[in-house]
Order: sequence, then structure tokens, then C-alpha cells
Amino acid sequence: MAQGDRIYKVKDTATLQRWVVEKRVLPNDRLSRDGKSWDVVSSVPELRPFFTVLDQLNQTKKALTKARKASSSEYSKRPQPAPSLSQPSTRPLSRPAPPAEDDATQPPGPVEDSQRIASERVTSPQREVPSGPSESSRPS
Repeated sequence: MAQGDRIYKVKDTATLQRWVVEKRVLPNDRLSRDGKSWDVVSSVPELRPFFTVLDQLNQTKKALTKARKASSSEYSKRPQPAPSLSQPSTRPLSRPAPPAEDDATQPPGPVEDSQRIASERVTSPQREVPSGPSESSRPS
């Protein structure tokens, strides 16, 4: 491959394709398989799709840049509201009313659950532990 007056040896097509994507190889660079006849890189069938994708990417970037500029100029032309200098409200936030006592459709909240669980603590009954061998385990 040749770029200007420099010649580079490329080990395989995959490397050359990667260089195209990395923009290290430009469409007008030259490629020779035998060192005697040179072709423009963008005309090589194995590389043409990579240059096509890069062209599409550049067109998309240009269109996005143009759209952003148009959008930002439209935005800057719009009248902007004056900043508000009023003090923040000191009014307390309102809280929702608690559910009615007879409202059985609402499940209890976490505080109610913890209070219920605390009031319903289950204690395990005391078991008697035998002090010696039981009557059934003695030999007869």
C-alpha cells in the first residue's frame, strides 16, 4: 500500500479493512498486490463496502450538525421568560388524609404491620427436659 511517497507492507486484507475503518487508509491511497501495478484503494472490491459505510457516517454527522445548528438558532430566537425573583413558598406541604378506620380494602402499612407483630409476639412453650433415662428406655 502506498500513501504519498511512502510504501507500507500489509499482512492481510483484514488489517487493511481495519485501517480503513480507523481512517489510516484514505480512499485515494494506492494498493498493489504485486508491487508493479497500483490501484486506488477505494476501487478494491474487498474495501469498497468499508468506504461506503464511512461515507454514510460522514453524511449522517453533517446532517446532525446542521439540524443541531438549526435547532439551537431557533431556540435562541424564541423569547425566554424572565427569571423569577420571588421567594420560595413557605407553605407546608399537605399530607394525604389517613384512611378511615373501617376501610378494610386498604392493606395495613409498614408501621401498622410492625406494631401488630410486636403486640402478637409468640413465645415458645417451655418443654420439660427429662433428667434421667425414661421408663420406656429401661430394660425389663
